[in-house]
Amino acid sequence: MQFTSDFRFAFTRKNGNAQFPWEAEAVTIELSPEERQKAESLYREMLEAMRGADQARRDWSDYWHELVLDHVPASPGSPGMPVTLPSGKSGTIPNPWSGGVVFTPVFRVAVPRQ
Repeated sequence: MQFTSDFRFAFTRKNGNAQFPWEAEAVTIELSPEERQKAESLYREMLEAMRGADQARRDWSDYWHELVLDHVPASPGSPGMPVTLPSGKSGTIPNPWSGGVVFTPVFRVAVPRQ
């Protein structure tokens, strides 16, 4: 289901199994003021959740980059991924650590994600 930008109408395809575009038929529903308000509210909530998830991904990435920079020495001339953290710290994440880290269940050991 999709909504118009002003949330006045919702629409979807009536026949989702249509093989050809000309066989598809749209169903349009005009939303009541209450439905419109709820749709707008849920949309804003979804956007906020997406922003939070994006921030959590960035924080996780910064964390494992810093962890690897602090504990895994990069060999001169070896391939890797250059990074600069928000703190200004920079370095090269050596392969295979550039693909991420995986922790044991008790978080005592980290290994490169393959």
